[in-house]
Amino acid sequence: MNWPAGSPAADWIGFTAVLWSVLRKPRCRWPKKFGKEVLTASAIGEIQFGDWTGKLLKELDADPHWQQWNLCRSHCRPPRGESLLEVQCRFVTFLQELCETHSEEKIALVSHGDPIRSILLYYLGLSLDLVHRLEISPASVSILKLAHCSAQQVNKRKNYHKFKLEQLNKK
Repeated sequence: MNWPAGSPAADWIGFTAVLWSVLRKPRCRWPKKFGKEVLTASAIGEIQFGDWTGKLLKELDADPHWQQWNLCRSHCRPPRGESLLEVQCRFVTFLQELCETHSEEKIALVSHGDPIRSILLYYLGLSLDLVHRLEISPASVSILKLAHCSAQQVNKRKNYHKFKLEQLNKK
C-alpha cells in the first residue's frame, strides 16, 4: 500500500520500533497498525519540574525563579526539579547508546518540546539558553540521522531547516 509522503501513516513505515516518553500512554494507533513495537523510555521523558509540577503558568509568572529559569536554561533548574542540562545529558546518552547498539535500525522517538530542543541544540553545538529559538510544534516531526558521532537533522514535513552537522568527536 502506498501512502502519500507526509501522511501520518508514511511516518511509521520503515521504523524498527517506536520509543515513547513515559509521561503519557501513546494514543496514536499508526505504529501498532503497521506492526511496530511501541516501547516506553524514561530517558526521553519530559523535564521533571519539581515544585512547579501541576501549577498553572499564570501562577508561576510572579515567581522570580520561574522568570530566571526561562531566561537562563543552561544554569537554572526548577525548585527540586531537573535542569535542562540534565535532560540533555540523559537524552544524548540514550541516543548515543541507541546508535551504538542499533546502528542499522531506524527508530522513532516520541518525546516533548524542551527535551527535543535540547537534543537539537546539542547536535548544533549551541547553548541551552537558545532553547526558545527552536520551534517544535505539537505533533511535529524532527528527524536526526545519527551515525558514528555525527548527525544530520532534516525536517520531513516543514523544511524549516536542512543542515549538516559536523562530526562532534574527532579522533
